[in-house]
Amino acid sequence: MMKNNFVMVKKIMAASLLVIMSACSLMQGLDPELAAYHYRPRRASSFYSDQPSKEKEVIRSCVQGKAKSCTDVAAKMIEDENLEGAFKFFEIACNLDYGKGCFGAGNVENDKKNLVSAKDFYQKGCRYKFGPACFALAELDYKNNEVLENPKEFYKYACEMRGDYGCVRLGETYYNEGNTGLARYYFNRSCDLKNELGCYNLGFLYFENGELKKSLDSLALSCEYGHAEGCYQMARHYGYHENDNFVFKYLNEAFKYHYTNWERVEFDKHFDFLRERDSFRELIDNFMLSRRERAVNEKSAHESRKVVSPEEENLL
Repeated sequence: MMKNNFVMVKKIMAASLLVIMSACSLMQGLDPELAAYHYRPRRASSFYSDQPSKEKEVIRSCVQGKAKSCTDVAAKMIEDENLEGAFKFFEIACNLDYGKGCFGAGNVENDKKNLVSAKDFYQKGCRYKFGPACFALAELDYKNNEVLENPKEFYKYACEMRGDYGCVRLGETYYNEGNTGLARYYFNRSCDLKNELGCYNLGFLYFENGELKKSLDSLALSCEYGHAEGCYQMARHYGYHENDNFVFKYLNEAFKYHYTNWERVEFDKHFDFLRERDSFRELIDNFMLSRRERAVNEKSAHESRKVVSPEEENLL
């Protein structure tokens, strides 16, 4: 009987050791120095409207008092790089008590370094319960350390209004204060709202705490939601385990989300087992080609850009 119990204990210990060893190897390949607690809110026109438009009926609808139509027009002007025109329509929407319009107007003013005016628009947007405006208002203090006395309060407003950006910044703030419990809570909340950086930062908090399976799951989500560095970290992990299918999958995802550090890919030791393969060289070459084409297109667009006022286009 005692012999059977001894054998059972040995089996349990061996199984436990195997689990621990598997967990320790699970995260090999990740670079914990790359945890970056920062966030820049999206400024793409699609943030303001899923269907940007400058059709006359949309403009007419805006003038007649439909605030969303105003932001549709402003979003189209952002696409056309007509920021002066976008500001006018954002301002109309804001005057109609539409928080997204106030936020858009504040962003234009902020980009022009008109911080007093930007603050005024952000305050209005926050008052109209638009979370990104609360976040932007707090960011003014975060960057200038002189606009608000308690930016954390406004980050919390943003987070409570399902603003993933506010949750990320709260997580960062608590992390910097040494409160990893609340940092994890807010990063987790932002990840639930599909914020790519929230998931990425959550992954590294789990990593620091030795919760390795959860760390990988969070980093995989960060990649799924568009975080290029999260995709690259997953590629490194699978490179350590020499799983070429997943390495190619996550590197392709990283490049799709505009990962730019090709030298790091080129010389990363975790990809040594792929170095001489034609498929790996083709991946690098395609990435470099698309990067050059993107740079040429951006330069061409910049050189040909002409700012046209709404009056010139007979918009009103």
